[in-house]
Amino acid sequence: MERIVLPTDLSPESTRAFATATQLAKALHMGITLFHTVPEPVVLTGAMPGSGMPLPEPDVKGACREAEQRLHVLGESIQDVPIEVKVRAAPVTADAIVRFANDIDAWGIVMASHGRSGVRRLVLGSVAEIVLRRATCPVVVVPEEATD
Repeated sequence: MERIVLPTDLSPESTRAFATATQLAKALHMGITLFHTVPEPVVLTGAMPGSGMPLPEPDVKGACREAEQRLHVLGESIQDVPIEVKVRAAPVTADAIVRFANDIDAWGIVMASHGRSGVRRLVLGSVAEIVLRRATCPVVVVPEEATD
C-alpha cells in the first residue's frame, strides 16, 4: 500500500496537518505513516572539563519509546485510514524526513508549517521549506491558520 508520510514534532501546531493528510489518504486509498525524529545529542565522553563530574548519557532509546507511545495515541484520532508509527533518532529533522520518505518510497509528505518569519526563520530555518526543496515526492504544507 502506498503511504503518505505525516511528520510531527508532537506539538499542537504540527497536528494541523492531520486532517489534510487524512482527507488525502482517504481520497487516494493510501495509508499514513506518522513520523517523528528524536534529536541525536552530541555526546562528549569522559568528564566535564575541570569538574571531575561525568557527563550523563542521553536516553535516546527512552525518548524514542515515549515518542512512539505519543504517536500511537495521536494515530487513534485518525479514522478509517491505515496508520503506521515510525520514530528515528536523527541529527537533522528535515533531512531525516526526506530520507525516510525516500526509504519507504512514500507517495508524498504532508506537514504543517510553524509560520516562523523574520529573524526567527533566518536563525532557525524552516523545516517545511527544506523538505520542499529536497524531497523527490509531492509535499503538501498546511499553513498556519489565519487570524483575523
